[in-house]
Amino acid sequence: MICNNCGNTLESFNRFCPKCGAPAPPQYQAPSPVPSPYTPPQSPVLGGPMGQPPRKSGCGKIILILAIILLVLGGGVAVAIYFGYQKLESTLKSSEAYTVAVNRLKENEEVKNQLGEIKDTGFPLGAYNQRSDGSGDASFVMSVQGTKDSGRYEVSLVRSNSVWRLTKGVVRTSSGKVIDVVGTTACPLIDLPAHSEALLDRVGPQARQTIRRKRRRLELAGRVEYERVATIEGLGAALTTFVQLHQTRWTQKGLGGAFANPRFLAFHQEIAKAFGELGWVRFDFLRLDDDPVAGIYGFSYKARYSFYLPGFDPAVLPQSSPGILLLLRCAEEAIGEGHREFDLLRWSLICIYDLFS
Repeated sequence: MICNNCGNTLESFNRFCPKCGAPAPPQYQAPSPVPSPYTPPQSPVLGGPMGQPPRKSGCGKIILILAIILLVLGGGVAVAIYFGYQKLESTLKSSEAYTVAVNRLKENEEVKNQLGEIKDTGFPLGAYNQRSDGSGDASFVMSVQGTKDSGRYEVSLVRSNSVWRLTKGVVRTSSGKVIDVVGTTACPLIDLPAHSEALLDRVGPQARQTIRRKRRRLELAGRVEYERVATIEGLGAALTTFVQLHQTRWTQKGLGGAFANPRFLAFHQEIAKAFGELGWVRFDFLRLDDDPVAGIYGFSYKARYSFYLPGFDPAVLPQSSPGILLLLRCAEEAIGEGHREFDLLRWSLICIYDLFS
């Protein structure tokens, strides 16, 4: 170290120059290193350094709120459906149609033998229509529980002059037995509309579409003609034609048919003549290229047409159901004659009634 005043050499411990007495110059000291701030060790996450903790998102709360809202709404809908179901079941079970069907069920002796006493019936699932003019129809299926066995009860009813009548009642037990509650004691009766154009309005859209499709299919096969014989002059030939159609159907099944008995045929020849003179007999035919393929034997009395026997050739276009199409034509003719009712007599279990009702 050198004195800045006289240039004398100074020792490191000299504060003043021993020669000139001037203060010794300050000694230089290297700055001490500043320690770096403490950094905690980082744990690797998925092969890399751990980053900043993720920020909390509000999506969880939103989802929770939405879940609570949906739960509340679902519970409300379930409660509404439950009480609506109870109300509907109570309404149907208090209806006159339901009461008639259940009473006939409980009165049937075979039902009592197979099912025992009827303890409960399920929800009547089906259709119910009661019109203000005193007519109506109903068709439903419900479960039945007896003291001996259970089963399913299939029901069809019609309403005429504000009175319900059971036209079909079939019980199918869980053991496989089939019980006909109605049998042949009830004749299904159809109330006819005032105009034939309204006839198809009685059936649903799917049935109307099926009928139109069958008509188009039949018309594509040839020339379709409908014929009604109601005069005494043509009844003999009409009965012969009808008997041939009726017997054709049953002989192909290996059965004799109604007219296989000569006495039965002779009886109807006399009936056709006697009733024909009174204007009561009706023979309707559906012809395809002049050949009869379906026929219906019926009676017209006062304001009612009565369907007695069908006849058709099962080999001719069965997919077009010429018998059903002819029956619809008979109903249209009955409306044209001023009839108000269409009586199916003993044919309570055929699909014709289901079509109209």
